[in-house]
Amino acid sequence: MTIKTSKPRLEIKTLKGKSDFNYIVIRSWDDKNNNWEYHVYAEVTALTAAHDCWKQDTLLPKSLNTRQTWDKVWESYEMKSEKQNVKNPDYAKIGDYEIFKRETGRIEVFKNKAMLPNSLKALKEINKTHKLKVAEKNSRGNAKVPRQLGREIIKSIISVLMLQI
Repeated sequence: MTIKTSKPRLEIKTLKGKSDFNYIVIRSWDDKNNNWEYHVYAEVTALTAAHDCWKQDTLLPKSLNTRQTWDKVWESYEMKSEKQNVKNPDYAKIGDYEIFKRETGRIEVFKNKAMLPNSLKALKEINKTHKLKVAEKNSRGNAKVPRQLGREIIKSIISVLMLQI
């Protein structure tokens, strides 16, 4: 009777190369070809990778930490559309401003392709400058949060655009 010993199916190691790069090496057993398959990844800093993966023509604010930067990158890949489309209630453009409602509900405001750090302040400026007449306080008299105000400003801009069509 022969006892078969089973090989591990998946192994992961981090190796330091001569060039001081760290490599993440994943090796998996391929039963079909009866050999190991290797997948090698070079390790870089998370912040460098996030900036490298940023696909938009806008600049990321330097004040963001690594987690916040990756949140922006991740959300940018989930965006439905970056182009003006009256059927897309998640985006509006007016003057030099672009307003995005992300899948998470977060509102981001860009001016001349640069993201503004304070979306609430920017939304109030857009409302005032472009005379959108969107109420900045809710029915209880409290100031609306960026998600509420941004959603209503996007709707207002889209309705103005539809009137122009």
